[in-house]
Amino acid sequence: MSSIVGIDYSITGPAACSHPIDKPWDIKNCDFVAIGGAKKHIGYHGSIFIDNPITDYAYDVERYSKLADVFMEFCRDAEAEFVMLEGYAMQANGRVFALAEATGILKYKLDAEGFEFDAQTPPVFKKFACDKGNAKKEDMTYQFKVDTGVDLLDLFGMDKLRSPVDNIVDAYWICKWKYNNLININKGEA
Repeated sequence: MSSIVGIDYSITGPAACSHPIDKPWDIKNCDFVAIGGAKKHIGYHGSIFIDNPITDYAYDVERYSKLADVFMEFCRDAEAEFVMLEGYAMQANGRVFALAEATGILKYKLDAEGFEFDAQTPPVFKKFACDKGNAKKEDMTYQFKVDTGVDLLDLFGMDKLRSPVDNIVDAYWICKWKYNNLININKGEA
C-alpha cells in the first residue's frame, strides 16, 4: 500500500509521518518515527516509534548517513510514493551548514532509490495548520490536538513542549499538507 511520507528533518531530532494514499486522512492511519528525546521515550507509543539518537560514529558525515538510513528504512516500509520534506527556514541559525549536509545526504539516498520528493518552506505548513505562516510550535501542537484528539504532551508525560513532540507535530502537518494537495490534484482542484 503506497503512502505519503512527511519529514521534519534535523540533525538532533528529526521525525517522519506516513499515511496511506488510498485511505481517508485519519491519525489512526498514520505511522511515525522520531529520533531523540529523553531515554524514557525510546520505544513505541501507539503508532509512534522513538528511536535512540545516533551515537556510534567516527565523524559527522557518517552520523548523517546513519541518520538518513533510519528515514530511508521508514520510507521503504511505508512504500512511500512521495516524500515531502520541510525546507530550510530562511532565518535559521545554529548549525545550518551541518543541517544542509545531512539533508543533502538524505536527498541523495532518496534519489538513488527512486523516491519522488520535494521540499517546501516552514511557513507553508504553518499556514496550512494554523492559518498563519508565522505560527509558533505551540500553535502547531495545539492544532494537532484539535485535529487528532491526541495530546502528545500528555502521551509523553511532558509539562512543556520539546523534542520529540514538536518534531512529530511538524512531520504530521507536512504529511497532511502533501496528502491534501495530492488528493486535490487527483480531483482536479489544483
